[in-house]
Amino acid sequence: MEIWVRYPGPDEVVFDAGELGLGEYDSVPEHWMKVLGESGMTGVRRLVVEAVMIGCEPDKVLSVLPMPDELRDCFVEFLGRGGGGGGGGAPRLELKGIREEERGKFPEGWDVVVSQWD
Repeated sequence: MEIWVRYPGPDEVVFDAGELGLGEYDSVPEHWMKVLGESGMTGVRRLVVEAVMIGCEPDKVLSVLPMPDELRDCFVEFLGRGGGGGGGGAPRLELKGIREEERGKFPEGWDVVVSQWD
């Protein structure tokens, strides 16, 4: 499963996702926390996350981004869900555009790959 997370810039305000329509908060961290938290999906063993700053083109991004604790916790819960017929094995999380330091904040035994922009 692959998702694209857009981070608000320093001049932008993101309101409570619950009060906005999908078109107004699509892809910001709050959106993904809500969608993944409410989904009934189980047994997902691989998640690819590409993060960019809103207003930046991915091929022109020069810096990497931190991961909000709430978003990390959401990913841990989402990938940690069991599933009767799941594929098993350790979850694999691929993070692009996220700081290298975030790797150690995920459960031991997970396959966490951090890469940056080409």
